[in-house]
Order: sequence, then structure tokens, then C-alpha cells
Amino acid sequence: MFAGQKGKVVHAELHINPRCVLYFADIFDERRKRPGNMTLMLHMDSMEEIEGAYESLCARGKIGMPLQQTFWGEYHAIVTDNYGAPWALNYAPKKS
Repeated sequence: MFAGQKGKVVHAELHINPRCVLYFADIFDERRKRPGNMTLMLHMDSMEEIEGAYESLCARGKIGMPLQQTFWGEYHAIVTDNYGAPWALNYAPKKS
């Protein structure tokens, strides 16, 4: 059914947390060889969540901005995954 589509992802799910699941599917079209002009931005609920997502993306991806606390007070990172899609991760600790 998918002859000639080696390396393509037919369907994938990324479970961020119980309320957030992203679904992916490849488009089998020669014009779509690279990801488009978009960045996937994830706002996390905890430090553990952002660290887990960051570690998973870094395992096979390329770090654009290491996970760090920023001058605006939030934790932020940018990683390009192994498919070439950029991800921006953000966590804003609750202010007491």
C-alpha cells in the first residue's frame, strides 16, 4: 500500500499530557520534502514536563536554544527534531 514511501510516517501520536495529544501524518507529495514555515510551540505545565519533552527531542534532534531560564522569567528551549521540524518549548512557573 505504501510502496516507494520508505522513511515516511503514516500516522504518529505525541502524548504531551492527558489533555494534549498531537497527531501527525505524512503527505506523500514530492512538493512537501521539507517541513513548512512553522514552529510547533508547546506550553508545559511543569518543569518535569518541559525537561522530558526537551530530552526526547534532543535525543535525535538539533538544539537551537538550550533549555534555560530566560530574561522574561520563563523556561524556554528550541529544538529541531530529526524530521527537520522546529519545536519551541515553554514553561512559565506560577508566581506566588
